[in-house]
Amino acid sequence: MAAKKSGRQSAESAQQTRDSIVCAAVELFADKGFEAVSVREIAEAAQVSHGLIRHHFGNKLQIWHRICELIVDDVNLELEYLLRHLDESLQPNERFFQLLSTLLASHLNDPRLMKLMSDAFRGDPEKFVIFNSMPDCIEQLMQRELTKVQQQGYLSGLVVDEVKWMLCMFADAPAMMEPMMLDIYGAQLQQAQLRHWQFSCRMIAAMLGVDIATLPQVSSLAEVATPREQYNPSCLA
Repeated sequence: MAAKKSGRQSAESAQQTRDSIVCAAVELFADKGFEAVSVREIAEAAQVSHGLIRHHFGNKLQIWHRICELIVDDVNLELEYLLRHLDESLQPNERFFQLLSTLLASHLNDPRLMKLMSDAFRGDPEKFVIFNSMPDCIEQLMQRELTKVQQQGYLSGLVVDEVKWMLCMFADAPAMMEPMMLDIYGAQLQQAQLRHWQFSCRMIAAMLGVDIATLPQVSSLAEVATPREQYNPSCLA
């Protein structure tokens, strides 16, 4: 029995080490960019040896591969969570508007995922290929909702990848061009992000034929963003 317990502890310890490495890499990549971060920096932030990172992941690109899995899992879990909690009595266009506006609020409120993806994809097809090879569970959930909206007569001809692209455009600009956003809105960061969200939602509402008055009147994005700890216990929370 003792040997088995020791083995389980060893496996748990190894998983904790892997998680610590990935969590440290998430913060460093989001803050400094993939290329600017060394394996040694990740080791210091995770409080593990350089050799231990090599043992668990081999190289920095393999850490990115694991981060891709976490990003896809995170978005998929949030989608599932939102779809479970959206009002079933809403018309499909109103339901889709709530879904998109809440997703956008979440990724503006916590821009780490957009920063990770934008930095990694810039001029590096290999990292995009890794991300793009992840399971298409997100597309399947989105497609189901989009089909209902199109049956109403909205977003005709739009494909689900274009919906994803639209959300990425709205979420990416503030993450990548923060000084310009602050200059445009003349506000502190959180208020500028809120005003950008409201601006983006007005455009989405027009496409879906939704009354913009249904958008929640809030003073911060945290009031409408999905709390990540409610649906995902990973280090992205």
